[in-house]
Amino acid sequence: MILNEDYDFNRNAPIDVKEAFKVPPQKVLLKPPERLYRILTPAGVADVKNKVGRDAVKVDPNEVGFWWMRGKTFGSLIKSSRQYGQGLSEIVRSKMAISIEFSPTMNALCIIELKRDMYAYEGIASPQRLRKNDPNYMLIGHGEQVWVPRMSWKDVFVVRFLNSFEPINTADVGPNLTVTLADILRAKARG
Repeated sequence: MILNEDYDFNRNAPIDVKEAFKVPPQKVLLKPPERLYRILTPAGVADVKNKVGRDAVKVDPNEVGFWWMRGKTFGSLIKSSRQYGQGLSEIVRSKMAISIEFSPTMNALCIIELKRDMYAYEGIASPQRLRKNDPNYMLIGHGEQVWVPRMSWKDVFVVRFLNSFEPINTADVGPNLTVTLADILRAKARG
């Protein structure tokens, strides 16, 4: 069976996941060797996102993470970063509507290559607040995001992780489906 073949988004997806999409997402089949990209705040595998309060979230060491971008989206965000002279983290935060609480620093890049076929949900990111309790600053969203429930490390063929990748001179990183860690390292070396 293909991962998530039997997953019913309308019935099973948590409300916060449903709200993260501007309109209901489409179920898409991802096939190896597709790469998925994520800009995140690094945490140790067994660490806890220690937020004081009742909504602390534990990081599951078997969980790769649910929220990703496909190569075409990641490439277009790199292009926007170059075009508008903004750091890649700021562009990603705004277009993917990633709140400060969800990812405070966004100073790492994770690239995974799929090991097996899997279904995911792809759609437009809803606008949301930059900070949970501050209605004055909104993130625009409207970036194309992918949510992959139930993905674990056994589903990932290659994992590449680059911490503290900013600042990157993105002028030499092509906005296309084949942006790789090597491309980013070359751009960083030139920057």
